[in-house]
Amino acid sequence: SGAGGGAFGIIVGQPLDTIRVRLQTDETYKGVIDCAKKMFRNEGPLSYYKGMSAPLFAIAAQNAIVFFSYKSSERWLHAHLDLDGFSLSLAAGAIAGVLTLPTTAPIELFKIRAQIQKETGGVYKDSWQCAKETSAIVCHRRPECDRLFLLQVIRKMVACPS
Repeated sequence: SGAGGGAFGIIVGQPLDTIRVRLQTDETYKGVIDCAKKMFRNEGPLSYYKGMSAPLFAIAAQNAIVFFSYKSSERWLHAHLDLDGFSLSLAAGAIAGVLTLPTTAPIELFKIRAQIQKETGGVYKDSWQCAKETSAIVCHRRPECDRLFLLQVIRKMVACPS
C-alpha cells in the first residue's frame, strides 16, 4: 500500500511539480498559468510528466526506508530518551527523513534535470542517459549535489511523517 499510495501521489502531483521546477529555473515564464500553457503548446501534454520515471521507480524503497526507520527510531527514542507525543514524532520523523537521503537526493536531482529539459531533442536523448550522467555527478561529489543534499537534509527533517 505504501508503494501504491506513493505512486499515486507522484502521478497526481508531477504536473505541478514540473511547473514549479520550471518556474524556479527559468525566468521567462510570467506565472503558473503561463508556464503550463507554454509547456502544453511547445512540448505537448506529456511534458508535465518529465522526470517521473525515477521517483516512480524508487518510491517503494523510499517508503520502506521511511516506515521502517520511523518505527525503529520511535521505539529507540521512547526507550532510551523517554520521549512521548509530538516530540517523539518530530524526532523519529527527522531521523527517518535523513535516512532516506541516500535514495531521495539522487532521484530528486535526476528528476529535476529531466524536468528542466524543454525540447524532446534536448540535452539527454532518453531517461537512461540522464540517469547515467546524474549518477556521475553524485559519485564525483560535485557542488550542485552537495547543495541539493544539504537542502534535502533540512527538508526531510522538517517534513516528518506522523
